[in-house]
Amino acid sequence: MGKRPHHETLNAIASADALVQSSYGIETQGMTAYEAACLGTPIIVSDPAIAHEITGGYSHSKVYITPDSQIASMTRTLNHFLAQRSVTTEIKAPYCSLTQSQLTTQMIDHYATLIAQRQPAMSAIQ
Repeated sequence: MGKRPHHETLNAIASADALVQSSYGIETQGMTAYEAACLGTPIIVSDPAIAHEITGGYSHSKVYITPDSQIASMTRTLNHFLAQRSVTTEIKAPYCSLTQSQLTTQMIDHYATLIAQRQPAMSAIQ
């Protein structure tokens, strides 16, 4: 697909049969998996850390987790998904707090609060 505006990416994820994230141990956040969770798109993921966070109450999606990072395991998980999948067009939660824009806004707000709290303390020291 190449570089696309964020809303186009979200639309593509929302309309996909599933989002597959095969990376293991190298994603810092796995943002596309979080966005798929918010959009109700089934997720097939290899990284147990990302899977644990997604299944921790945030997901509106069915999450399929490979037992390890081996290609054969991913193949079995994909086949399991294909055998069980049901086609749905309903988007359960169009956006939630795990989208990249929401997380970025939360992070900026958090830093702004920390800076504001620090400034009076720094003035008192000077």
